Amino acid sequence: MTKRESQKKIDEEYNAILASIVPRENMFSLPSLEETYSTLEPHVHEDGLREYGEFQRRVIIPKNVFYPCGDMDITPVRAFPNSRVVLLDKNEHAVNALKRSGIGAICQDIRDYRPSDKHDLLILLNPQIHSDLASKHIVNGGYILANNYHASARQLLENPENYDLTGAFEESTLLLNGDKKYNSRKVAEKIEAGVDGLYLFRKLGGKLK
Repeated sequence: MTKRESQKKIDEEYNAILASIVPRENMFSLPSLEETYSTLEPHVHEDGLREYGEFQRRVIIPKNVFYPCGDMDITPVRAFPNSRVVLLDKNEHAVNALKRSGIGAICQDIRDYRPSDKHDLLILLNPQIHSDLASKHIVNGGYILANNYHASARQLLENPENYDLTGAFEESTLLLNGDKKYNSRKVAEKIEAGVDGLYLFRKLGGKLK
């Protein structure tokens, strides 16, 4: 699928959603997707800042962060000031809006993404893609922060040969394997049951330098 075809599909899906919730006679007054994004500003989530801060305090300060499908969320950019943060989204309206605000981002389908260097931290928050498409760009020994809204955490959990569940957040506090309050079995059960949350995995096969 070309970039133009991909964006056309996004626009069609947006219009289909509008058509399903807005009376046809009122459709003429609704802004287009391009017009909507022209008024949007990048946003930062305070809970995300706390969680990413916890990750850096308790695990590592990553060198190279990958955050695909984040739309207008730039929380990782603010949370990892000493790291390279790559934002990638196939929605050109979102990417253009980010660039107008001085935030660098790549407009590309993740299937076409070819980084020169692999990342040591991947963030998957409601990505609407299978986790495998993004996790292949993570170094062995690297980390993945994933929620479960679109089953990203469950996909990783179901692949124990390649990913190890090493922690979970509880009210912005990171609990890790070995912590007294952390119960890996119960956390895995929550993920399998579809409970959303922010979970930490490590990609097996090596150690970070």
